[in-house]
Parts: sequence; structure tokens; C-alpha cells
Amino acid sequence: MQTPQQAIIGLSPGMRTLGVAIIKRGELLYWSTKTHKYRYNEKKTKKIVAQVLVLLKRYQVKHLAIKQIHPHRCSPELQELTNDIILLCQQMRVTVSIYDIENIKRLLPIEANNKASLINWVSYRYPEIAYLRVARHEKPTHYHYKVFEAVAVAHLAIAT
Repeated sequence: MQTPQQAIIGLSPGMRTLGVAIIKRGELLYWSTKTHKYRYNEKKTKKIVAQVLVLLKRYQVKHLAIKQIHPHRCSPELQELTNDIILLCQQMRVTVSIYDIENIKRLLPIEANNKASLINWVSYRYPEIAYLRVARHEKPTHYHYKVFEAVAVAHLAIAT
């Protein structure tokens, strides 16, 4: 369990969209999606890792919580990106916790058996991002869901 004073960054990685959340002292300080629409290349990976580095330094992050993508849905490029982010954290002596979707569902204090229940719980716990929820009849926006996943894994790093 992390001390509440430590800043924790939660990431939900993707090659087109990276969900980011930073929690410190139980307060959600920062949330965002970083969108990278151009095709994969090494420059793209370096740019995403550089964005993570800026956040690690700006918020003096001591713990990274990252969502692990299911192996069948993870391209070699996305795995490389994830590995590069983890390596960066190790070099900066930032603790790393990896959560797959089953960990997230099991460890959250709700039955998070679908995207809607995860979004609802995160919105209840951190109401400052509730505006990102979509109406029931609308199709969920993928990049918003990445933020909710990032907040969930950051929260889990505090709670476990």
C-alpha cells in the first residue's frame, strides 16, 4: 500500500490513445487522454514515453500503475511501448504495478463486470470526471474510457 502523500500515475496504454490519471493524497490531480493518430513508428513511441516522463517529473510521481492489455489484443508495438514506459520508471526508481482487467474487476470495491459499472464507480469516487460519462443511449467514447481505466488502476495502487 502506498502512502497517501505519494503521487501515483495511472496509465491505460494504447497506440492511438493513452489514458492518464494522477492521484495524490486521495485527490485526482490530473486526468487526460493523449491522442497519437499518426501511424506507428519509433518516433511515436519515443514521443509517448517523453510525455510520460514530463508527467513523472512534474508531479514527482513515485508509483506507476499500468493496465496490462490482453495478450491477444496487444500488438508488438503496444507491448514495446508498455515495456519502454516500465523501463523508464525503473530508471527513475518509480515503483511499477501492473493490473490486468481481471485484477481490476476483482480488486475494486464493486462488481465491475462491464465498462459501465467501472465508469459509474470511478465517477462516484472521483466526481470531478463524471462529466466524461456518456448518456446511456449514446455509444461510449473509447478515449474517455481510457481515462476511467487509468483512474481505476491508480486508485488500486493506493488501495493495495
